[in-house]
Amino acid sequence: MVGKPNEVLYSAAKGGLIMLAKGAAIEWAPRDIRVNVVAPGLTATPIIEASIQRNHDPEAYRRERESRVRPVSTAPLTALLRGRTLCAGLPTGR
Repeated sequence: MVGKPNEVLYSAAKGGLIMLAKGAAIEWAPRDIRVNVVAPGLTATPIIEASIQRNHDPEAYRRERESRVRPVSTAPLTALLRGRTLCAGLPTGR
């Protein structure tokens, strides 16, 4: 994870979510409670599109953003994390 100018709120939110999960995993591990987080990157929404359009060169900014990311589905990972038997033996933060 890397911070970027003009993305302070995004960076803070993503970092906070990740550290919340890490802290909870350590705190709850003695009770055999596993904590995971799925934190995908930038997702195309009207708010994100508006943010891109506010940039001084929207198309160049879009190309730069798209060159750093690769669209993936979080569905398989989410399904894996939800399945109790599939998660047996994964780290619990201990």
